[in-house]
Amino acid sequence: GADVAHPGPGIFTRPSVASVVASYDSNWAKYGSYLDMQAPRLEYIENIEAMMRVCTPVFLTLSAQTLPGRLIFYRDGLSEGEYDTVAAAERDAIQSQLSTSHSNTIKGAPPFRLTFIIVAKRHHIRFLPEVQAPRENVPPGLLVSEGVIGRVYDNFYLVSQAGILGTSRPTHYVVRERAQDMTLELCQDLSYFLTHINARTTRSVALPAPVHCKPTTSSEQT
Repeated sequence: GADVAHPGPGIFTRPSVASVVASYDSNWAKYGSYLDMQAPRLEYIENIEAMMRVCTPVFLTLSAQTLPGRLIFYRDGLSEGEYDTVAAAERDAIQSQLSTSHSNTIKGAPPFRLTFIIVAKRHHIRFLPEVQAPRENVPPGLLVSEGVIGRVYDNFYLVSQAGILGTSRPTHYVVRERAQDMTLELCQDLSYFLTHINARTTRSVALPAPVHCKPTTSSEQT
């Protein structure tokens, strides 16, 4: 998962901070985190290839020198206008770097399969139950995959969290790139399951773990 944190409004001298996390276990519960500073207000992660290059040796060490055959990448913080620019450039950089790592590590092995999912929180779509009383919010686990979705890419809305105060805001998932063996239903199930492994709460949260956990130090965090 990846995101870029920008300085506050009106501040143009401080750098933005890009972060990438990578899971190292089969339960998707342990992550290493990597930070890099870049130009202010730049949403594209400039050194995404180098950051992925650092992730690879750690994964190899913890997986008996075996690279993953499938990579599922969650990207937070992108607007609709950046789907064909930022997301496409980062996808190509990730694919280039990991294909090189894969071919250098395992001679003659098939390339890995990449799935690139954009996670969007800033939108105005809300869902309400048909019967208001006694419930004011839709139940957690609501999936909307037709009617209000876009037609360009595979996408869906998911309300994974229970509404405690106010109207629950669904999370919009846009599948920018999907491997042939990765069905849309599997993307939906995986995204929902990943909202249940947050270490700080016993509830499901609004975002999947790879883009919900924020690194707190510049060193690896698990």
